[in-house]
Amino acid sequence: MATAAHRPSFANPFHAGARVDMHYEVDVGGVLRRVELPFVTAVFADLRGQPADTPERVEERRLIEIDRERFDAVMAELAPRVSFRVPKGLIGESELDVELNFRRASDFEPEAWMRQVESLRPLLEDRDALTPERRATFDELASRICHHESFKQLEATWRGLHRLVTQSECDETLKIRVLSLSKVELGKTLKRYKGTAWDQSPIFKRLYSDGYGSFGGEPIGCVVLDFAFDHSPRDVEMLGELGRIAAASHVPMLAAAEPALFQMDSWQELSNPRDLQKIFMTPEYEAWRRLRDSGDSRYLVLTLPRYLARAPHGDDDDANGTACVLRESAMSHADFLWGNAAYLLAEKLHHAFKIHGWCARFIGLIGGAVEGLPQVGLCHLDGEQRSVCATEVAVDERRRAELADAGLLPIVSRTDLGVAVFMSATVLNRPAQFDDPDATDDARRAADLHYVFATARIAHYLKAIERDVLAPISHVQRVKDWLRTWIGDYADPSPGAPDAFAYPARPFASVEVEVRESHNKPGKFNLKFWLQLAEWVTSSVRPL
Repeated sequence: MATAAHRPSFANPFHAGARVDMHYEVDVGGVLRRVELPFVTAVFADLRGQPADTPERVEERRLIEIDRERFDAVMAELAPRVSFRVPKGLIGESELDVELNFRRASDFEPEAWMRQVESLRPLLEDRDALTPERRATFDELASRICHHESFKQLEATWRGLHRLVTQSECDETLKIRVLSLSKVELGKTLKRYKGTAWDQSPIFKRLYSDGYGSFGGEPIGCVVLDFAFDHSPRDVEMLGELGRIAAASHVPMLAAAEPALFQMDSWQELSNPRDLQKIFMTPEYEAWRRLRDSGDSRYLVLTLPRYLARAPHGDDDDANGTACVLRESAMSHADFLWGNAAYLLAEKLHHAFKIHGWCARFIGLIGGAVEGLPQVGLCHLDGEQRSVCATEVAVDERRRAELADAGLLPIVSRTDLGVAVFMSATVLNRPAQFDDPDATDDARRAADLHYVFATARIAHYLKAIERDVLAPISHVQRVKDWLRTWIGDYADPSPGAPDAFAYPARPFASVEVEVRESHNKPGKFNLKFWLQLAEWVTSSVRPL
């Protein structure tokens, strides 16, 4: 895997100083200290595959911080492994037992993992002396190994994580942490703590208690779930529990939609249905509709389709001027390595946060364009010469709008520009319709990912401020005055004010604060905020 970060050319149109500088100050021994909360992304993924040892209980697992320098060390610590059998097709056994261990990112390159297969090692070392027929047989066997579902799942996960890490400028303000967890383990854990015990779940504790419940804890700003979901009872139940935890923790969760959500076997069938909305109106989708109507579903994002995680092995022979160790043979659509687009959305959120200090302008060509994806072009696919774009299927504008109406967030391949683009900020929630147009508009804004991230960021700061600053204050008016002064620094002043165009940038067009004493909890306060985002936060075009 390449380790160099790709620098996006769709650059920030704002001045480098136009960054949101959200922070607060705390008195430590008479000295004011500045506190700025980092943006922390947690990645939940099956990073171990089929481990040789017995995995520790989910309750005992902790988030592990990862960055470019620590990537291989974290990989070695997690010790990913796969074990399976493939038809051999060479002299000897009819089937070949394959066991592969991965300790660094480069172990997913063909020459590295082939050396772990005893039957392939002699052929690998003498490949230049192989006859064309023998070389073809060698490539076919190696292709069977790297096309095995267990291998592909593990490789796609680690390549997705590797891209996210190498494309993110991790430092004290932006961090990535990982938790190895399979979808089956996640489902069993959520089910075990379902009902009144949900706040005792290790998932909730990793996202909420570890950040809010300890002094100096850093709240999680976003979760990437490297899993795909459909409308099956099991998945709807999982999404409902995840939504509850996400809403309580104020943590948006990014995952993927499964083609089965539309009664499809592959995203290549996406252009077939004439009307997607009719699919969701059948009785089979009643639980799915209830999920979308729940308030918690505002914190759930399902992306589609998958993206091309790497070009086929051997595709770059001519570019390098040397023969590749492996040339993948008998390619079909399923043989390509497809990755979860939630990683790409998190990548764009990271870029936005580093540029703006806020999850702003992460859609459209300016902020939502994903560059550096493999460009395959024409290849021999399913028995004929066909082009392969950076996403599993091309989504036109009409279908993109239909998917957004269905609560899904598609990534659109722009082959003319060599990029894939997120064009909307859609969450799973279906905004309610009211007789009052203002109420309908409020519901629509609440189901916009820009607003979800904004309210989550404010909630994270309020919990930290309550712990560090407001805890000793018992007078409601003093609390209200402090909060109004603090939040006022992040709202646009009136257009005629002297500092109306001053830096740093302000994310809110307007903000109101209400503070009331809690009737059943003396010394505690109930806070309400009304926020309206500034136009620049949600804009997807370059300002004139």
